[in-house]
Amino acid sequence: MSPVMKTQPASPRTTQPPREAHTFATDVKFVKGVGERIATALRERGVQTVEDLLYHLPFRYEDRLHPRHLRELKPGEMASVIGEVRGAALLRTK
Repeated sequence: MSPVMKTQPASPRTTQPPREAHTFATDVKFVKGVGERIATALRERGVQTVEDLLYHLPFRYEDRLHPRHLRELKPGEMASVIGEVRGAALLRTK
């Protein structure tokens, strides 16, 4: 005779009602993790809706994962480097 496995019914606490989906026109303050304070800061930058948030792209991208040697850099080029501070001084000005 083969063993019979019994399965437990799902707990009522594990089933959650479906959450309301956001549309592009949804106010950004209703996005999870964005409250009134962050929404106010975003509004000052022109971001009011979910669609605005999707099109709010970074000004530039700086690759900080791959630092380079100083000898590899060209004048005016932006890059991340690793260095050692060997000394520092405090200069007072008037």
